[in-house]
Amino acid sequence: MGAIDFRIRRWMLWPLSVVFNAVLGVMAVMPFTLLRIHIEAITLPELSAIQQVQRAKIDDPLVALIGLVGFAVIMLLFAAFNYVVRRETDAPRRGYWPLSVFVLLAPYIVVNVFIWPS
Repeated sequence: MGAIDFRIRRWMLWPLSVVFNAVLGVMAVMPFTLLRIHIEAITLPELSAIQQVQRAKIDDPLVALIGLVGFAVIMLLFAAFNYVVRRETDAPRRGYWPLSVFVLLAPYIVVNVFIWPS
């Protein structure tokens, strides 16, 4: 009996990349939103859509830390995975990176524009 070949074929990396970036984008909604709300509350407190009751919760440094750590982990996974996939598929940089960023940010945009606008 021959050994089973578990290598992923190059053509399978594109759909895998789209699915991975979409899942990563869903996981990134909360850290990105926490950072956006925290930055908005600090930089534009008078224009912020955050109410006074919620603002006390946002001023907690733990919220910013959770957002920053989540953002860093998401970006690290995003960069590492997509670098390997782009290199292995010999995909052109001009098309691959913008598509990857769009797929990563699509869930955040959908949630913050259509589902939970501030």
